[in-house]
Amino acid sequence: AEVNFNPITVGLQFQYGSGAVNHYGANFAEGAFGAWGSSEYSVLGYVRGKLTDTLTARASVQWFEAHDGVIVAGAELDDAFAVIGGLEWTPVSGLAILPEVRYTKANATEIATGDSVSVDQWRAGLRFNRSF
Repeated sequence: AEVNFNPITVGLQFQYGSGAVNHYGANFAEGAFGAWGSSEYSVLGYVRGKLTDTLTARASVQWFEAHDGVIVAGAELDDAFAVIGGLEWTPVSGLAILPEVRYTKANATEIATGDSVSVDQWRAGLRFNRSF
């Protein structure tokens, strides 16, 4: 769902995969536990705001719930969340430059000890989109 309150747009997405082999494609903490696992449920909320004619700010928060029984590196995945912020700059028609920063925190339970563990992960990226 998405609603436009010009110049701000807000949205909410829900994803579901019916089994560990049917994940919808999002990596669970993108390798934080040495491999990847899939999310059964995920909820994403986002907001975009046009700052000028050529600059838009974007932010989102996403929560992931792992499939039951997904074990990676001796730990059963529990849940994770990601916070993403970025800009979209369109200096000329058909070209968008998108710097972005992402923070992910993934939680798991160690099988051998039953202890809770979590992994924090920071990523940054710069993407160029060109359309003709």
